[in-house]
Amino acid sequence: MIPDFVNVDDLAQQLESGNVAVDLDPSLASGIDPVEIKNEISPLAEGSPVGDIGVVYLDQTPGMTADLRDIAQELSTKAPQDIIIVRAPGSGAVVSDAYSRADLETAQRALLSHPELSTGLQAFIDTLSHQSTPWPLINACIAVAAALVTSAAFTWERLRDSTN
Repeated sequence: MIPDFVNVDDLAQQLESGNVAVDLDPSLASGIDPVEIKNEISPLAEGSPVGDIGVVYLDQTPGMTADLRDIAQELSTKAPQDIIIVRAPGSGAVVSDAYSRADLETAQRALLSHPELSTGLQAFIDTLSHQSTPWPLINACIAVAAALVTSAAFTWERLRDSTN
């Protein structure tokens, strides 16, 4: 469930115009500068080797941390990025259709192990770029192996027929 204090449409609009969205509650007087966060995170999120990353920073954590995943899931349908990260104090969530849940959870642990946003995002990118299974390469190897087996079987059959 998406908490009342989160404006998903506003966050989606921010992600449309850049890779970082910030939602701060003025009553919390957190002292966090949204421009500073965007300047710190944008260079890492844009042109990342793991895909286009949308990073959302909330200055408060929902009562149920699972709500962060709901926010990320909702944003993934509205924002153009391949990967959506929602980060709140002490927690976070990651959603992507491009990576397996296992790879995302491993990278998410790396993200959350760093309290600083930029360090955590770099750890996320590093972990995810080394965790991904190279399916195109595996599929190409399987196709080459199948072609070799087929060719060998065809050649064997022709040789066997020519000796009879």
